[in-house]
Amino acid sequence: MTDQVPIPEPVAPTPEPEPQPAAAPPQARPVQAGFQGQRQPFDPRDKSARLAAAMSVVPGLGQIYIGYYVRGFITAATFLLLIFMANMVGVNAAPVFGFSAAFVWMFNIIDAGRTAALYNHSLAGAQSIELPDNFKMPAAGGSLAGGALLAAFGLIALSNTALGFSLYWLENWWPLFPLALGVYLVVVGMKERSD
Repeated sequence: MTDQVPIPEPVAPTPEPEPQPAAAPPQARPVQAGFQGQRQPFDPRDKSARLAAAMSVVPGLGQIYIGYYVRGFITAATFLLLIFMANMVGVNAAPVFGFSAAFVWMFNIIDAGRTAALYNHSLAGAQSIELPDNFKMPAAGGSLAGGALLAAFGLIALSNTALGFSLYWLENWWPLFPLALGVYLVVVGMKERSD
C-alpha cells in the first residue's frame, strides 16, 4: 500500500484591514471660498465686492462701505455737481453734463466692486496680482476732508431748518465748494509729490 500524503485544502488569504481615514483637524474658524477657488479662513474685515457694487447705486456709498471715505465723498460730490450743472445750464450743454454724470455713476459701481476685491486680496496677503501704485489700505481713523465737508453741509442745512436762514445765497456762491475742494486736492497732490 502506498502512503498518500494528504493535500491541504487551499486557505483563503486573510484580508488586510482597510486603512482608516485620518481625522481632519478641528477648524478653529469658519472657512469661506477665497479667490480662484482657494479656501481661506474667514476674516471679518473682508468686504463683499457684490455688496459694494450694489451699494454704489447711490454714488460713493460702496467706497464708503469699503473704508475709502474721501474717495466716496468725492465721487458723490462729483456726481451731484454734474447733475446740478445739467439742470442749471442751457439746453445745448445739458447732455454733456448728463452723460458725464452717467459715466461717473457707472465708473463708481465698477470701482467699488474692484476696490473691494483688491482690498480682500490685500488682507489675505495675496502676491498673485500686482496692486496699482496708488492702492493703499484705508486708515482706521476718519477722514479730515470728508468730516469737514459733512460738517459744512450739516451747518448750512441746520441754518435753514432750525434758524430760518434763507439758502438763496447758495445759488450765487455754490462754486466756492468745488473750488475749495479743487484747491485742497492740488495742495495734497503737491505735498505728496514733494515727499
